[in-house]
Amino acid sequence: MAFDLIKKEQKIPNGFYKESASNSFLYAYSKLNPDKEFKLFLAKEMAGEQGATNEYKNDLENKAGFPPPSKEKKYLLVNYRLSGQANKGVHPCLDTGEEGMSQILNAVKTIFNEIIIVPVGEFKPYDWDEYPTLVNYWNWPSMQSNRSKQVGLLNYIKTSYNVLGVIGMRSGVIDLFALLGFKTISIDRKGERGFKRPYKTQAALGKDFFRVVEMEYPRENEKLNSLGDGTVHWKGTIHKKDLEKIISTAKGFFDT
Repeated sequence: MAFDLIKKEQKIPNGFYKESASNSFLYAYSKLNPDKEFKLFLAKEMAGEQGATNEYKNDLENKAGFPPPSKEKKYLLVNYRLSGQANKGVHPCLDTGEEGMSQILNAVKTIFNEIIIVPVGEFKPYDWDEYPTLVNYWNWPSMQSNRSKQVGLLNYIKTSYNVLGVIGMRSGVIDLFALLGFKTISIDRKGERGFKRPYKTQAALGKDFFRVVEMEYPRENEKLNSLGDGTVHWKGTIHKKDLEKIISTAKGFFDT
C-alpha cells in the first residue's frame, strides 16, 4: 500500500536527500502536509538495488534460514532497537531491551502459534533457537554496509514472502518498514519527546495499516547503559499492562 503510493512523485525541497532512506523520509514528512495523500518521494530511492535479488535470495536462505520465496507460510517480524542505549543515543527508553525483546517475541509466538516469528536487529534472546532470523542482516555479503541494499533486501522480503507485518519501538527503521508497505505497529512511550510524530504517519496511512501503541509505565534503569565498547545489556523489561496492550493491539491488527 504505502510503497505503491510513493510511486506518485512529490516535489521535494533542495537538500532533501540525507545519508539514509529513513532520515530522508522523516525530513520530507516534516515538510509536507501529513493530512494530504501519502506522496513523499521517488520510489527508486527506496527500492534499493533491484539487480541484487539473487544476492538477497542467497543470503536469506543461507544466512537467515528462510526457505525459497513462497507465499505459503506466514511471517511476523519483531524489530530490536538499540540506538538509544548505545553510544549516547537518543530516547534510550524507546530501546527494546533484551528482556523486552524476549517478552514481545514469546508473547506474539503464543497468540500467533501458526505464524513464524522473525527477530530483526542486533539481538535475539539467547534461548531463541528458531529460524529464520534477520539478526545483523546489514553485515551479510549482499549488504556491504550499503543502506540502499538494506532497503532493497527488506523490499524483497515484502514482495517474496507472506509477511503479515512488523512490531517495534518507534524509530526510523520502523518508519522505513511502513514506507515499504509492511503493516506496522510502532511502540512509543507516552510523553516521550517526539511521541506525537508517529501519529502523523498513522493519520497518513490509516490505523488499519500503521498503528501507534503507547507504553504508560516506566522501565527500570531507563538511562544510558553502555559498557563503553558499544556493548549494551539493558534488560528493558516491559510492564505487564503495557505488554498486554501491545499484544491486544497485535491480535486485532494483523490479518492472520
